[in-house]
Amino acid sequence: RFEDDFVGESRGHHRATRHLPIRQLGSPRTVGRLVDCAPAHPELSAMSRTRMREQHALEARSRSLLDSRELAPTRAFIVADDARTLRQQCELTQIPAPPFREGPRADRMAQLMADSGLDGAEKDGAGNVLGWWGASRAAPVVVSAHLDTVFPEGTDVHVRKRGGRLVGPGISDDARGLAALLGLARAFSATGLELERPVLFAATTGEEGEGDLRGARHLFREGGPARDASAFLSLDGAGLGRVVTRGLGSRRFRLRVRGPGGHSWVDWGTPNPIHALGRAVTSMTELRLCERPRSTLTVGRWSGTGCLGRGRDPKRVTPRAGSPGGGGPDTGGRGGARRQPACRDRAARPEAHGGSDR
Repeated sequence: RFEDDFVGESRGHHRATRHLPIRQLGSPRTVGRLVDCAPAHPELSAMSRTRMREQHALEARSRSLLDSRELAPTRAFIVADDARTLRQQCELTQIPAPPFREGPRADRMAQLMADSGLDGAEKDGAGNVLGWWGASRAAPVVVSAHLDTVFPEGTDVHVRKRGGRLVGPGISDDARGLAALLGLARAFSATGLELERPVLFAATTGEEGEGDLRGARHLFREGGPARDASAFLSLDGAGLGRVVTRGLGSRRFRLRVRGPGGHSWVDWGTPNPIHALGRAVTSMTELRLCERPRSTLTVGRWSGTGCLGRGRDPKRVTPRAGSPGGGGPDTGGRGGARRQPACRDRAARPEAHGGSDR
């Protein structure tokens, strides 16, 4: 059981605990019963029933594959090698990797990849660490985990044991993925597993926040090693309870507001950009979002310049919208119409600063 420890600037703590159960996949028989009884529940949509049937079929195929004789030695090695995987997880957690500062962890990851038996373990132009299994380089299966964490420079990254838990910043997200990637590479090497396609092991940079997937983007650039990939698997976080099988589109925008006001006494009654942004953020919670596919919206960052008590410098927010099918906020129609007046707080002027898709 691993626990990521989030420490805020106010020194308050929020702990997000994730369990890593060692268990088999769910019983196809149980899933089958759920599918059979689904029509009796009107709140269960046809789409949900279809997904449950797909899950049933996927679990049946997965069980058949995992029980195959060819994989038995590899699975046995992974279980026997678990203590080393856990040690490496703790080691990597304790190498700081704040956003845009993944270098030291990447260097160590390159050494561990080479020790695991992968070919050509080295860093690329984006700071990713890449290693290959298999002689070919065509249409690989990419197995990826990310190097960076959300924790800023200076965070205490020591791993501590609390009862039956290991606690540390980023120990689940994504030191566990990096350690699992290395464990898989060792298992392939130790058992000489022969696969139909080559496997590209990738420890990527810039996954969190404003990193905007820069490492993964670099892999898929024109001429990149994953440009013609046959599959992409991301090992992110701890646990076997959920597998995401659909792509999630994300759009990120930056909104900058300027205004003359801000001083708590002298500028009282003058348009304040912070107040304007506050109303804009509030109005975003009222936007009509697409329900199918599910779409979400959040404001994930608020920043500004200037000294305390003064508000003349620009203040910024970074809203982000996500959907697995390209949906998102209704930026036309009523949603967009409601959002704009909230930014137009008399002399407070909004400025849109581009965005990015991922």
